[in-house]
Amino acid sequence: ARLHPLRMALTLGTAPGGVKSALRELGRPIGPCRSPVALVGADKIPKLKEALAAAGLL
Repeated sequence: ARLHPLRMALTLGTAPGGVKSALRELGRPIGPCRSPVALVGADKIPKLKEALAAAGLL
């Protein structure tokens, strides 16, 4: 149940863009996404951070 908000937040972008965005927020070095995949938009990063914090990762 604790990870459900995180699982939902990882779908804010295209796969694997949500996962890469989460890893970037956690300070992990990641490479760029290849087209047509994109990182999560800046407007959705606060929701992603909120989910990471709720999961105890931030």
